[in-house]
Amino acid sequence: MQNHFIKSDKEELDIIFEECEFINAAVSVPIGTLPIHAHSIGKKVFYSFKGQDRKSTDHPILKFMKKVGMYDF
Repeated sequence: MQNHFIKSDKEELDIIFEECEFINAAVSVPIGTLPIHAHSIGKKVFYSFKGQDRKSTDHPILKFMKKVGMYDF
């Protein structure tokens, strides 16, 4: 997914956590670093959490991202 996005003409990528309540730490590394790499080449990555209000902070993946520092980036 990363390579395809980076090499494509697309400028934005939306990653939607729809029915996901757990993310393995090994997967969090590429997901967490992709926005930084994308930004360095003029692209943007957005995360959204299906079924959650944009102001809601109770989605398990969002909680994990905040806990491990991914949210800060």
